Amino acid sequence: MAEKPIEFSAGSYDIYKVDVSQVKFPSSATNLSLFPQWVWYTVAPAALWGGLTDEVLAAVQQVTNITYHQYVFDKPIFQGFTFGGRPHWNHSLWAVESEKWELLQDELLKVTLVDTESSTMVKYGLQELVIHDPLFADKKNIISLKSPKVTIYSFGVMSNKRTVAFNPAEGLKKLPSVFTMKPEPAIVSLADKALAEKRNAEAVAKKMREL
Repeated sequence: MAEKPIEFSAGSYDIYKVDVSQVKFPSSATNLSLFPQWVWYTVAPAALWGGLTDEVLAAVQQVTNITYHQYVFDKPIFQGFTFGGRPHWNHSLWAVESEKWELLQDELLKVTLVDTESSTMVKYGLQELVIHDPLFADKKNIISLKSPKVTIYSFGVMSNKRTVAFNPAEGLKKLPSVFTMKPEPAIVSLADKALAEKRNAEAVAKKMREL
């Protein structure tokens, strides 16, 4: 299971309010596959363990002009995403129009967060997952391996401290959860350079203020 969230320096990021519109389904809807206009994904790992704040989401939204959408299902889709006693992330998926998916993923994958006080650099990685269709699960009392499946995506965490991602090898016998793994060497190397550059920039800015 994933460890506690990465701690960034207090005050490093301001909080912006990001509106997330609710997807609405007709009462007769039983499968997400009936709605190919949506691509479904979760940002829970990035939000809980990777510093994906409303400020970052607002910046991505400003660049892409994309509206965030979500649907909160009755039954849990994931496990291990309870935060502050609230299981919201376990029950929700975000959605974006199919034609805007590539634009959104490209922009989120460009994000790099660097915090010199905690010597942390974070980037996001993308995973493709096959899960039991959560809309079908809400409508039916019994879910089996033969139940409808749906492909979703997850934005995980790649930092110089650790990697937080799903393990696809777990299969479909239990609710998906993320795990903490060792950081990737390429990310550690990139972090060393990014942290050095930011420390140099901060030192120059400090000297300029002291003039």
